[in-house]
Amino acid sequence: MSGARVRLGLIGAGRWGRAYIKSIALMPDAVLARVSSRNPQTSALVGPSCKVTDNWQALLRSGDLDGVIVATPPGLHGRMTIEAIENNIPVLVEKPLTLNLAEARDVLKMAVSRQALVLTEHTYLFHPAYQILKERRQDFGRLKKIKTVSGNYGPFRKDAPPLWDWASHDIAVCLDFTGTRPLAIRAECQDSQPTFEGPGQNFRLDIEFPEGILADIHIGNLMKLKQRRFEFIFDSQAAVIDDLSASKLTLNDWNDGHLKFRSALEVGRTPPLTKAIESFIQAIRSGSRDLFSLKMGVDVVAVLDACDSCLSRPGREWLPF
Repeated sequence: MSGARVRLGLIGAGRWGRAYIKSIALMPDAVLARVSSRNPQTSALVGPSCKVTDNWQALLRSGDLDGVIVATPPGLHGRMTIEAIENNIPVLVEKPLTLNLAEARDVLKMAVSRQALVLTEHTYLFHPAYQILKERRQDFGRLKKIKTVSGNYGPFRKDAPPLWDWASHDIAVCLDFTGTRPLAIRAECQDSQPTFEGPGQNFRLDIEFPEGILADIHIGNLMKLKQRRFEFIFDSQAAVIDDLSASKLTLNDWNDGHLKFRSALEVGRTPPLTKAIESFIQAIRSGSRDLFSLKMGVDVVAVLDACDSCLSRPGREWLPF
C-alpha cells in the first residue's frame, strides 16, 4: 500500500476520541474513513467523506479499513479489540488495555494466535522528551529511582477508576525505562472523595524493581493543580521531564535529595498522540506483527491489578509481584 493514504477507523468520539479526529486531520498519509459514535454531533467534527455510524461492529465489518483506533471507555476495550482481531484489522487501543487482567491476557492470546497487530497507546512513551531521554539512557550511569507526580482536579469518571485512569502512563514509563518487571508493589489511597460525576481519589504507589531501583508514583484526580512530572534519578544527576514546563526536559545535579538545575535539552514539538498514530501507520505499512506494545499493555494492567490487591489489604505492606 505504498503511496496510498492509510484508511483509519475510530471507535469512540468522546474527549480523547476527538483528539484523534483532530490529529488525523493534519496527517498527509492517513485519512479518517469511518467513525463509530452515538453522539449526533460527531458528523460535524469530521469531513463529508468520513462515514459515521452508531454501530461499531458494522464499522469493523466494513472491509475498507487498514486499521482501527479504539478510544471508548476502557471497560469496552477488550471486546472491541478482540472483534477487530477477528476481522483482521490492525488495532491501536487506548490505555488502559482493559480493566481486567484475565481479559487483557485473552487479547494477547488472540493476537498471538491470529498473528495480529495490536498497539496500546501509552501516550508518554511517545513524548519527544521521553524518547530523547531513553536514547541517551547510557549517558547517565546507574538508575536509582523514578519519581512521578501526575494528576489534576478531575476528571471524575464513572467508567474508569482514578487509579487505572491516571496511573497507566506512569507505570508504563517505569516499566519501559527500567526494561524489567517489578519484584514487589505497595499501594495506598491518600485521599478519597465521592463526587456526583464519579470517584475522586489520590494514590501513592511504590514499585521495587531489580538492582534496587525504586519507583515512587503519586497520581490522582483530587490534586489542587495539574501536574505531569517525571524525575529519573541516577547516581549523581537527575533528568526531569515536566510536561507543563517551558523546558520539557532538563538535566540536573543530584545531591542528597536535592536537585540543582544544570541545563535544558531541546525537545521536538510533535504531540505525543501524533507520534503514536504515526507509529501505528508505520506498523500497518510495514506489515509489522510486533506485539511489544500489546505486551506492555498487559504488563501495565497486571501492575494495576496488583495495586488493587494491595489496596484491599489492611496496612501498607509490600506485595510480591
